Amino acid sequence: MAKFRKVHTAFWDDLYIEKLSPEDRYFYLFLLTNPLCTECGIYEISLSKICAYTGYNLDSVRLIIKRFISSRKILYNEDTYELAIINKMRYIDRLGKPVLDCLKSELRKIKDIEMIKQVGQNSHNEQITSLFEEEYTIRAKKNTIRPQEKHDTSAEKRQEEEEEKEEEEERSKNSPKNIFINSNLTRQPNIPTKEKVWEVFKSVNATKEMAKSFYEKYDSTGWFINGSPIINFRSLANKFVDNWNRNEIKKEKPKEKSEMLQNGYELAKKFDKHK
Repeated sequence: MAKFRKVHTAFWDDLYIEKLSPEDRYFYLFLLTNPLCTECGIYEISLSKICAYTGYNLDSVRLIIKRFISSRKILYNEDTYELAIINKMRYIDRLGKPVLDCLKSELRKIKDIEMIKQVGQNSHNEQITSLFEEEYTIRAKKNTIRPQEKHDTSAEKRQEEEEEKEEEEERSKNSPKNIFINSNLTRQPNIPTKEKVWEVFKSVNATKEMAKSFYEKYDSTGWFINGSPIINFRSLANKFVDNWNRNEIKKEKPKEKSEMLQNGYELAKKFDKHK
């Protein structure tokens, strides 16, 4: 098959994707489109290779993968270095003979057959589900991976992983030490309750209307601002109140001007009557 991976436009409307941080969205797109990704969505990739492709450090990669596994979006086998995108088969737009042949060829190379079972079960296409089930059943009966072969493969992979990890550590030495300490990858917003927001606004003599408007504004963004998580909303609250008061003053000025003009007009009418 051609070396490209298409991403369905429905990706951006998915409710799960909408709630992800920009960094997690980028990472998920990487899993769908990187050079090692296959048509079936199950492929070998080491954590250090992911670091090299994305620019994220090893700790950040582990955290993101853990989040995606908890959300049932991917599987990862640290023994075989295989990663599976659970819903990958839902978005195959064409299913002709070339695609089926490609899927069959890729499935035969997969070491962790449980991944075949999981991905197949999440397909919405009966033909694909049957194809995955057939491969899983055959492999489960034959148990084609003999213990010695698996041990040898794992040993080689571990050695490769260690070498790549050493290279990663060497590169890290030449990078600023705090490059990832404040990264949004490891930070989540500190989401306050409505009561807490009102308590803070009340302490600065602000109204409930202000507190409600503030809460709704940032709750709609998931408590992120310009891609960064909001850790301490108090600093934003003071600025919000100041801006609110300025806008109220601006609204009052045209009103006062209008009242002055009206009063002037009425005085002029009275003056004309007494002439």
